[in-house]
Amino acid sequence: MSFLARLFSQIKNCCCNYPTINSHTLVDQEKKSVETEFSTDFDKNFKDYLANSYRPHIDSDYKNYVSNFYTYIDKDKHPAKERPNYGLALSGGGIRSAAFGTGVMQALHNKGFAKEGHPTVFEKLQYLSSVSGGGYAGAALSWFMKRWGAFPFGNLENFCGSKANTAVLNTHELKTFAAKAQQRAPESTATQEKEAAKTSAHTDYPQQSSEDDAHAANKVLSYIRLHGNYLTPPQLPLVSLIGFSLGSAIHSFFAYLFLFSLIFMSLITVVYSEFLQSLVQDLPAHDYIYNLLDSLVNFAINYDQKYHYTYTDERINFFLYFTGFAGLLGVAFLLLQTFYALSSIFTRPFSKFYKYRIEIQSALGWLLTMGICSLILALVPLQSLFFSRLEIGNPAFWGSGGASLVAIFMAISEFRKRLKPALDSNSLYADLFRNVVIIGFIFIIISVAYWMGEGLYHLSLQATINRPFELSVNVYILLMIIFLLVVNINYISPHKMYRDRLMDTFLRDPSVSPYSSLAKKGEKANEFRLSELKNKSIWSPYHLINTNIILNKSNNPQYKSRLGDNFILSPDYCGSDATGYVETRHFSLNSMTLATATAISGAAANPHAGVGGEGNSTSPLVSFLMTFFGLRLGFWANNPTHFLTRFKFIFKPNYVFPGANSLFNLGHKENSPHIELSDGGHFDNTGIYELIRRRLPWIILSDGSADLATTFEDLGNAISRIRVDFGVTIRFRDERFNLCGLIPRSQDITIADKKFELSERGYAIGDIVYPDTETEKGFVGTFVYIKACITRDLPADIYAYKALNAQFPNQPTADQFFDERQFESYRELGYQLTKQLLINKDAMARLP
Repeated sequence: MSFLARLFSQIKNCCCNYPTINSHTLVDQEKKSVETEFSTDFDKNFKDYLANSYRPHIDSDYKNYVSNFYTYIDKDKHPAKERPNYGLALSGGGIRSAAFGTGVMQALHNKGFAKEGHPTVFEKLQYLSSVSGGGYAGAALSWFMKRWGAFPFGNLENFCGSKANTAVLNTHELKTFAAKAQQRAPESTATQEKEAAKTSAHTDYPQQSSEDDAHAANKVLSYIRLHGNYLTPPQLPLVSLIGFSLGSAIHSFFAYLFLFSLIFMSLITVVYSEFLQSLVQDLPAHDYIYNLLDSLVNFAINYDQKYHYTYTDERINFFLYFTGFAGLLGVAFLLLQTFYALSSIFTRPFSKFYKYRIEIQSALGWLLTMGICSLILALVPLQSLFFSRLEIGNPAFWGSGGASLVAIFMAISEFRKRLKPALDSNSLYADLFRNVVIIGFIFIIISVAYWMGEGLYHLSLQATINRPFELSVNVYILLMIIFLLVVNINYISPHKMYRDRLMDTFLRDPSVSPYSSLAKKGEKANEFRLSELKNKSIWSPYHLINTNIILNKSNNPQYKSRLGDNFILSPDYCGSDATGYVETRHFSLNSMTLATATAISGAAANPHAGVGGEGNSTSPLVSFLMTFFGLRLGFWANNPTHFLTRFKFIFKPNYVFPGANSLFNLGHKENSPHIELSDGGHFDNTGIYELIRRRLPWIILSDGSADLATTFEDLGNAISRIRVDFGVTIRFRDERFNLCGLIPRSQDITIADKKFELSERGYAIGDIVYPDTETEKGFVGTFVYIKACITRDLPADIYAYKALNAQFPNQPTADQFFDERQFESYRELGYQLTKQLLINKDAMARLP
């Protein structure tokens, strides 16, 4: 092969995309890997259960159920005939959902609620799907099981001595805790079963593992419980959180202000050029408009010649230039529309060439957009004419300025008072008021940027006659450009702080004292990559971390209407239907850590995204302000299907690319070089979407989301999208276990029922009806929905907490500062509601 041919081949290999697969291939490959790993120990440890309990259920009970209620389903085609295939979903909801989900997992893991010789529900889990706050607990589970080798949420027989339990694990405990990370240990499972047989199935806190394991795991849980206010750990109090957030906002504010000022400086340089100046000054309207504006300025301000601003004439020229440009665009708009109308004379070609009509429509929209932008630019320097003749030393500046601020404040207060009923709802008046205020604020920002750009332009003019000064100005401009292009916005945004605080609490190194520095406690987790969860030394449910890829500018109408698509981060693959899927080792050059993935999944506050694709932050105006001030928890990643992902360390996300695209509501397409990932709840806040894609027969959902009005909004959104995308329906057919029993006051007999607005139960059980596909036959699965609500037979401390906190267990997600009692109330609630499910024989008949 010639030298040129080899060179061309190397360039081609470097620039080609990483190999991607579609969702069907992903699921097939993933299932084979998960099933093989899961079955290795499960089949060995539970032979009697599989032979005497599980398979008879599939061969008899399941077939009878399908024959009675779903005659159109082939009862012989159950996909999990050899062994159970369960999936657990942990919903979004911040620290509230994490605490609730922790309790749910504790109950599912409890040997005391399983029949002798039978696996616990937790041991039947093949998949774990987490979203947002549920991912906090999910990440802790995966981290401690895969990295340290044991279930992290403790033995429930004793919660005494929290102070002692937060101590560092001693050498013996740590070895015990991590021993199973080195080899599979079926004998330890047998030991656990033997110990569990000594306890009652109805005991609240039966022993579930060896004493050493229990003490070690108790210390992990106690640490998490005591750090429910994870954003403000003892070493970093609230003022540090405020300081960092304020610093991020200041960084972003000045960066984009610099960017705008450079843009205005470039525009002013062009507009103030001798050619355009002479062209504008020769226009008949120039003198008339200049005199008119000058008269308005003099009328508005008691004119004094010494306050006359030298460059007023140039600002008027700026106004005339962009007004004239807008006029030309308007003329072009009318001419194009006229031409389009006249072309309809040729009826047959006009009807035939569909592409022609689309291009005309697109061109008209482009001309209209450019015309509006030109008019906005034309207006920017005009407002500065009224302030250009005031100086800080002028008493009129303080007098008129102060009076104006007071007047504006009083007007806004009165306006809000009159509109208060409307502002409390999503009314037209509320939207109008909000948009007017935001537009005004954005216009002020643009005006300040114009003044800065004009100042830079005049400094550059003065610098031409002063060499040292010229060098200083050029260096300043160069540093501004470098700052905009070099700073990695993922690192200085609140995302990084949020990610680190989650890591400190939920991914702590158990061998380090809880009183050590944050750097020590999170040192190992800081480098622990997502792909390392592939460690096969011990089984743990395969973790699917759900995020949302923002696609509000996608050409696909479905992605555009939903503002995104579900994007998974998992040990083997990362991606979405929109982008395709790549191996995790190729995504972000294998730099994606478990801590970062967890933080992305919980990035609730982010421009262009909202829960279920709705909310104020999806508005372009609100998104502009959020981006301008750096108020984003999301993460910019290199598109796995774009060739520039090969140059990740060079092509880093900065304030220009893709920052400016987000600012101006551009990009955000499935083929963009950068993709923005946000909270998984912005697509599906339940986490069941990906489990349904994998056609799991048993799915359990721990729903700790806030639902004060009991609308089941998150569940409804998920069921709707599942039906649309996969043709799968979820039905709550059995009246004994339908959703009605979850509604507050559905248990309304005694005085206590009424006082605490008790629900009949904390769980519902439904059917998942999977349709036939090209490769698989349909079947009926089971859906278990565990929802945070107050029922009978709960511990007294939960009722006491409810009495003091009326919104419990639906306190707002904005509250991310849980104290010990608040965390424990949600954890215990999750545990007790799941316990009620597990000891109900009728309910468990559906969970073999």
